[in-house]
Amino acid sequence: MSDARTCPKCGSPVPADAPAGICPKCLMAKGFETTVGLDTGAAQLPEPGEIFGPYRIGPLLGTGGMGAVYEATHLESGRHVALKVLNHKLESPEHRLRFLREGRMAASINHPHSVYVFGTEEICGAPVIAMELARSGTLQERVKREGPLPVREAVDVILQIIDGLEMAEAAGVLHRDVKPSNCFLDADGTVKIGDFGLSISTAPRAETNLTQTGVFLGTPAFSSPEQLRGDELDVRSDIYSVGVTLFYLLTARTPFEAKQMVQLLATVLEQPAPSPAEFRAEIPAGLARVVQRCLAKRSTQRFKSYDDLRQALLPYTSEGPTPATLGFRVLATGIDSVILGCVAALLPLAWVKDIFTWRSHFDALTMQEPDLDSTLMLLGLLGVAMSIGYFTLLEGILGTTAGKAMCRLRVVRADREPPAIARALIRSCIFVAANSGPWWIWYGIDKLAGTDSYSSSSSELWLLLIGVATSAGLFVTIRRRNGYAGVHELASGTRVVRSPGQERRPALESANETLPATPSDRQLGLYHVLGELESVPAEPMLLGYDAQLLRKVWIRTCPADAPPAPQPIRELARIGRLRWLNGQRSAEGGWDAYEAPSGQPLLQVIGQPQTWDAVRFWLLDLAEELAASLAEGTLPAVLDLDRVWITADGRAKLLDFRAPRLFAPQGSGTLYDPRESVNNSPDIFLKRVAIAALEGTIVSAEEARSRDMAIPMPVSARALLNGLGQSVDASIPVDQLKTFAHQPASVSEAKRTGVLAACWLLPLGLTLVLGSYYFSERDFLRGHPEIGELVGYLDFYQSLDAADPRREAVEIVVADRFRDIIVDHELWNSPGTDWFIEADGRRQIEMFVDSHTNASAEQIAAATASLAPHHAEIRAWGWMPDEPFFRASSGEFIVGGTCGLLLIFVVVPSFLSAIILGDSLLLRSLDIAIVCSDGSRASRLRVLWRITTLWIMVFLALGLMLILASLGKVSVAWLLAVGWIVQMFIAERGAQDWAAGTHLIPR
Repeated sequence: MSDARTCPKCGSPVPADAPAGICPKCLMAKGFETTVGLDTGAAQLPEPGEIFGPYRIGPLLGTGGMGAVYEATHLESGRHVALKVLNHKLESPEHRLRFLREGRMAASINHPHSVYVFGTEEICGAPVIAMELARSGTLQERVKREGPLPVREAVDVILQIIDGLEMAEAAGVLHRDVKPSNCFLDADGTVKIGDFGLSISTAPRAETNLTQTGVFLGTPAFSSPEQLRGDELDVRSDIYSVGVTLFYLLTARTPFEAKQMVQLLATVLEQPAPSPAEFRAEIPAGLARVVQRCLAKRSTQRFKSYDDLRQALLPYTSEGPTPATLGFRVLATGIDSVILGCVAALLPLAWVKDIFTWRSHFDALTMQEPDLDSTLMLLGLLGVAMSIGYFTLLEGILGTTAGKAMCRLRVVRADREPPAIARALIRSCIFVAANSGPWWIWYGIDKLAGTDSYSSSSSELWLLLIGVATSAGLFVTIRRRNGYAGVHELASGTRVVRSPGQERRPALESANETLPATPSDRQLGLYHVLGELESVPAEPMLLGYDAQLLRKVWIRTCPADAPPAPQPIRELARIGRLRWLNGQRSAEGGWDAYEAPSGQPLLQVIGQPQTWDAVRFWLLDLAEELAASLAEGTLPAVLDLDRVWITADGRAKLLDFRAPRLFAPQGSGTLYDPRESVNNSPDIFLKRVAIAALEGTIVSAEEARSRDMAIPMPVSARALLNGLGQSVDASIPVDQLKTFAHQPASVSEAKRTGVLAACWLLPLGLTLVLGSYYFSERDFLRGHPEIGELVGYLDFYQSLDAADPRREAVEIVVADRFRDIIVDHELWNSPGTDWFIEADGRRQIEMFVDSHTNASAEQIAAATASLAPHHAEIRAWGWMPDEPFFRASSGEFIVGGTCGLLLIFVVVPSFLSAIILGDSLLLRSLDIAIVCSDGSRASRLRVLWRITTLWIMVFLALGLMLILASLGKVSVAWLLAVGWIVQMFIAERGAQDWAAGTHLIPR
């Protein structure tokens, strides 16, 4: 029996397990009241212009249920900050603990898209947090001022927010209050997530739960249903809030709005979210679906991680999609063609039989002779329909096919959405017509003329050449400026682009830090000194600890009369430099405190040469910082390798002083002896960093100027780095380095698999198609060998002159030996017989039987005797199942056929390409270059040697496979041969590259 309790506020029934016996709607309303009413024991908030502790209070930036945020100036340091002042006194340990927790959580995150926390303290009984000042306001203020953001810009903004939240998640922090008013705009347009006042740690903790049961903290319109219900939260709750924020940026409203709070809460909990496209028609349908998935009521239906959400948003960024080059498109088409060929060869075999049977019945009803050509025409039309349907449905609905998906390509309209059925149909019809049209035109002309010229070998060659020409003609319009669009794409308003992706920054390996061996009880200002860091004697460094924010700091000591840190250095807030936190000059001495980044100094990292995958991001970080410092006038006085720090998350920071704990790369324990820094301009400095990081070699500025990179790396990147320092007025290549950061750093396994597929697709596909005919012919002839022999007699007969007496002998023998076959209507009109003996031939054989029905035994014996000398010739004309061609096993046929076609279509063109171009045409079409171990282009001779080694080993592997197969070790043969071939193609450096001393790298 259920408990019939009622809500004391509204009288509605409540569940037995409802907190405090209150219904969900009233509970949420109470929670909201709690959120906005935490003003018990409130302290007086400061006024603008007032001196508030060590701060001069500036304009009010915003208010909330917890207090107010002001622009403020720290009087001693002169630094401008955003000062968050809580509006209640620290009257209980719970309040103090919660306040410290907020500061600690925010202080644990140091990311370009997260607001930095400088410190926390209590002033006049009110807790305050000093944070980085975002001078351009919040996203909410911008939307209110300017209206909805442009669609692409809104997505760019959300991607920045995702980056900041992802770093918070990595630090074990769940935000719980993501909304536009907590997303701050910097002067350069950077968006930063801030206000971690409601954040919670995702790690197990013994800290008391500071939110009372039944009390909701947050903003209902931006909060997930599970957060409103008070359920346990995970990252998908913040993803819901990110979705609401994106909805707001796109439409200037939230998905749920109501005049009363209870109505709003009930709507958020119960009603499905509307599409943002209902309020703004220009929003792409795909983007609207992404937003709605973020707003799903059940957390399991949302994106599982920030990376999944990022990948879904990338197609809609302001950065235009990268057009797909011809090589990848040809490879994708080849994969699709093989898939279609396999489907046509394997799945529709029953349909083919039905078509032949239907044709036989139709011909019998209409009193027509069986016509193989018309049946094949039906099969051809079926293949055309399958091709058009395949491309139309997959590209129209999904925007990709199986082959394009493997090559990471997509078909899109101008708005980057899939083309839809109509456009995809136009596109696929033109494409299929260009590939199969010549055959149909030729076939139609032959039929109208009553000839059969299309079946001759010369005509087949012409058809092949014309087909290749018309297929290539589709791409005569491709230009870089039109996105490499073919005729079918211009006609359908579509483009083929690379699927968007984002290269992830590798974390620094072995970045664990150790505390100084000698502890210290010394204290400088707010910081406890943990011990001395190893540094040069003239610039002693200490490792300190902020006990309030629970984070380490670097303390750089100096004489008491040393000048204070310049104001521009104190104001620096870029991720590429250390943040100055505090400082003091007194009779006892001076010191400056800086953030203590995790990681290691560059000179310690380069004990082992680093990969281009990581170094490209370091160079980009340094280049961006150098460019910004030059523009601001804050460039460090010295640019040297000992002024670079690599953080644990793979970022490079430029220091104003020598990095502590410096050891020589060889690990000898000696301090780095800086080289002469004459002419150490920013571009030379970048080149020195690249050489040191990639090669593990330290060179002077003068050596770096004339030195070329001596490692395999992308061709364009090597050219850029080699060019640094070559001109006097060289600029810092920020844009080029950004390009490299978004491009693959190496030839991926997927691309190497593409090379393997490109080499084997056409030979293997053609072999399988031919094999389907071969196996069906072989099986039919093995069951009816007399059909093959009959073909031999018929061809021998047609080769004789009209006056040759042997013609009559053939007629008599055929009428006598094959009469039973001809009267067997089912066999005589079967698809197999129809395949081997065309209609004219069958009519001719039937005429033999009718003319020699009454042949005597003597006539038959004489005819047989006259043809005996020609028995071998007749067998040669016929299809005999015991011939070597038909004795080959399935494996032997496939391997032998594939090898032959591989030689024709791949091996010979590879050698010609190497001889003529000095390169591999296939690899070039896939944006892959062949280089030597020092990174220079491989010579024509080296490329030829690589190709020779590769194909010798491939054919040796196939030969081993055939030998083992002949010994009955088929499974072992496949395993060994396929494994050997795959490692040569897919391994990061196959045996052929080891032999030739080459590497495959991106162009």
